[in-house]
Amino acid sequence: MTITSKIAILSYNDTRARGSAHPPVIVSGTFAADDGTYPTGLLLARAADGSYAPYDPTGDAPLNAVVGVLDAEIDTSNSTVGLVVIHGSVIRTTLKVGATDSESPTESQLDALRDAGIFAE
Repeated sequence: MTITSKIAILSYNDTRARGSAHPPVIVSGTFAADDGTYPTGLLLARAADGSYAPYDPTGDAPLNAVVGVLDAEIDTSNSTVGLVVIHGSVIRTTLKVGATDSESPTESQLDALRDAGIFAE
């Protein structure tokens, strides 16, 4: 007797910010609830309460200091936990400044990212 079955077809094609030139250090970080969807590659700062928030280069401290990069998109209406690259390399083309009207980072913002120990490849 021959039994042939197919249980599932799985594929993994999520876009990630992590690079491969220098192994990244990735931590699980908390985010404010119900603050929208944050895209992969979003530059992050630490809010006063210690949670991660979108980096705002023209904002007030501490949100004007980049400390990490969001490794995978999160919808804060469903989850307040996300993966954050805090050291190592990231893929330059995934990097974004601003959660809603995202722009590519400027050279000075990439310098600030490098000063934080995160390197765009």
